[in-house]
Amino acid sequence: MSPIRDIWFRSSLSLLDLGHVLELNDLSYGSENYWEWVIGHRAEMKLDITRTHSKPAGETETRIFRLDKNEFTEAQIHEIASMLSAVVDSDVVWGHWAHTKGNEFDHVEVSRASCKR
Repeated sequence: MSPIRDIWFRSSLSLLDLGHVLELNDLSYGSENYWEWVIGHRAEMKLDITRTHSKPAGETETRIFRLDKNEFTEAQIHEIASMLSAVVDSDVVWGHWAHTKGNEFDHVEVSRASCKR
């Protein structure tokens, strides 16, 4: 089975708002030329919520990954997908992002939860 290191979806909420939806503690925000991110803690996980700010928020994938590079457990995936279900504009997908070049990634999907409102 492919590793599950990433969870992604589309949402027009700000990254800080998404951090609050996921009940992250110690939130910090950062950005650079292409990416913006929020980092926070949830239980034993340190999560990074990131997306490009070169497109409107609802038109690009928002990615969540663990900064310790560990895979998500099935329980963690379902908990996060459940928390996001009311605020996403797409399915919640999990799998991993494989870096190709620059700011480009292939999205390797393992599974998804339908959360469309």
